[in-house]
Amino acid sequence: MIIAVYSILGLFTLVSLATIGVVYGRKLSLAASLDLEAMREYRERMRKAALIEDRLARKLLTAKKNISTWITPLGRWLIQFAQNFFRWLKSLEEQYRRTARRPVAPSDAVTQQQSLSSVLQQAAVFVTEENYVEAEKKYIAAIAFDHSSIAAYRGLATLYITMKNYQHAVETLRFLEQLDPTDEAVWQDLGMLYQVQQQLEDALEAYEQALILGPNNPKNLDACIELAIANKLKYKAQNYYDKLKAVNPENKKLLQYQEQIAQL
Repeated sequence: MIIAVYSILGLFTLVSLATIGVVYGRKLSLAASLDLEAMREYRERMRKAALIEDRLARKLLTAKKNISTWITPLGRWLIQFAQNFFRWLKSLEEQYRRTARRPVAPSDAVTQQQSLSSVLQQAAVFVTEENYVEAEKKYIAAIAFDHSSIAAYRGLATLYITMKNYQHAVETLRFLEQLDPTDEAVWQDLGMLYQVQQQLEDALEAYEQALILGPNNPKNLDACIELAIANKLKYKAQNYYDKLKAVNPENKKLLQYQEQIAQL
């Protein structure tokens, strides 16, 4: 009886193990098939990616060759153009130098001066008529006629100030300053133009140059005080205030300036 029971239990155990083995065997087989399928898809994707990369690399190589073929002649042309351009500039500069060294006959000098004077008079007439475009042309023609004509530069700068073309006015005054750095009015105009454009440091420097040339000019001292205050330079403002008070003690702005300096 006992042997029969153990036999039944052993048989039941074997059947159970067999069932479990069949189930897990199927699952493992399915997992293996899935892994193989995934590997195939992965390898296929990698193969396609490699083909695409290879195709792209070939296209890039072809494009590089085409660009090089196109750029190389262009680069040579640009280099040649630049060389020719600088040679032309050099020859032009040498031509101006030869012209400058060439002696001018007295009669020619008189004729040139008369022509320059005539052009400047025409420019002045156009300014009076408010025909600023033609006036500008005449002043430029006068400068081309005589590169050292202070009157031509001065007229052109004044014209640009009238037209409120401040950038060109500054550039013209800078040329004029190189011709005559002792012209107080040039530095005053530069200071005024910089101040209008809110370039306060440059404006103060320009008026300080004017002050060197005209140390007792109330206009220079007045501007230097205002700009020193605007730049928050208390020591400079006080120094210029003391000079203005000594030069022009009746100046109505002195009290206002002193209050502003005290607040710095």
